[in-house]
Amino acid sequence: MANTYTMKIERLNAVVGPDSHGHQNSVIRIEWQIIASDGQGHSTHWAETTKLQWQEGESWTELADLTESQVVGWVETSLGSRYDLIKTTLDETLVKEAATPAEEIIDRMPWSPSEDTVA
Repeated sequence: MANTYTMKIERLNAVVGPDSHGHQNSVIRIEWQIIASDGQGHSTHWAETTKLQWQEGESWTELADLTESQVVGWVETSLGSRYDLIKTTLDETLVKEAATPAEEIIDRMPWSPSEDTVA
């Protein structure tokens, strides 16, 4: 099964404004993470912050009208070819995680009486 990747927007930082272009509530930073899963119960993530700066001639969307897909698109565009490198790193982490034996937390010591014998 192929690994799946989900980008999750964690937080937007905005300048209340107006900014130097006259825009109100300009998003200047996006905190995000990519969550990778192998479909076998293993997952890992990569988190970063992307800084934005609106350029003259670019389209403008008011903060209240932004969509998740639009913001994800901004992040993916800003990452460029780094997006593939991040996914490769996540893939490598998933392979290592799958090869690591599962851990179990044991809070009852083997030498302690079982709950059945304690009465």
